[in-house]
Amino acid sequence: MLTVTFRTPGSSEEIPALCADAADVLAFTAVQVVRCDVGAISEPDATTLDAVARLALVARRMGAQVELFDACPSLVDIMDLAGLADVIEVKPRSGVEVGRQPEEGEQGVGVEEEVELDDLAP
Repeated sequence: MLTVTFRTPGSSEEIPALCADAADVLAFTAVQVVRCDVGAISEPDATTLDAVARLALVARRMGAQVELFDACPSLVDIMDLAGLADVIEVKPRSGVEVGRQPEEGEQGVGVEEEVELDDLAP
């Protein structure tokens, strides 16, 4: 699997280079799925749609499929409206964080002990 991460919407001038890079990787590997991580895109625009559509076209020409991962609701709607949801698998944000409960005596991730200033006094 090849993962392409969209960090910002970017500009339309960057799209040909993105597609060329993906084509180079796909030409020399047996990658069957190009996963587009679009989790950082919260306000998709025409450039986002153009980049995804062109990348999907390149991937399909090279025998691979494209899937959008962590798509915000507005991107899911735009993909559906443009008719691309029928061609590109769209995996929307679930809104559920995957995790587990800490075991007894184990501190949960991201939890820090709070210390009162009075506790530090001798």
